[in-house]
Amino acid sequence: MDSYLTVKKPARVIINIKKSKFIASLKNVKNEAEAKNFINEIKKEFKDASHNPYAYVVNDIFNSSDDSEPLNTAGKPILDVILKKNLKNVVIVVTRYFGGIKLGVGGLIRAYREAALKGIEASGTIEKFYEEEISFFVDYEFFGEINKTIQKYRCKILEKKMENNAFFKISIRKRDKENFLNEILKKTKGKVKLSF
Repeated sequence: MDSYLTVKKPARVIINIKKSKFIASLKNVKNEAEAKNFINEIKKEFKDASHNPYAYVVNDIFNSSDDSEPLNTAGKPILDVILKKNLKNVVIVVTRYFGGIKLGVGGLIRAYREAALKGIEASGTIEKFYEEEISFFVDYEFFGEINKTIQKYRCKILEKKMENNAFFKISIRKRDKENFLNEILKKTKGKVKLSF
């Protein structure tokens, strides 16, 4: 698989169920550290909440927490929604302010599931491609050809420096990496210095 589905933009939705308020906050993330930072930010923002259960899927890592709700009534339903929607690189935290009426196990599962679904709907989904970063130095005589090759493969230029040689740091779709490297080696007659 060369691509994956994720949420389009950060989103937040609020639903009320039997006087309890559920606030779903979500965003797409690149790695597990980003997911954990987001969870900590939400916990700080809603530190007075009854619970801040969460779930995330980052590449092939998934994790969830009920945050003191009864076992598998909060984190797991959120995670199930992410997996059913086939999303990756996403984190969802559903904050709950208890309203005094107990929802029961089934009610909690439905509430957390609904909040997660509404959050994903508010954000929308987008297809993204797996990418890799490549850094390289090249003589100025090949500058034009390299720029054309970068455009051809729709690379994102992350960094560009003009010193003794031209330095590029790019992000490229994973499936195109090998062809791109072969092409720049050919165009520069092997005079490209790769730095990984």
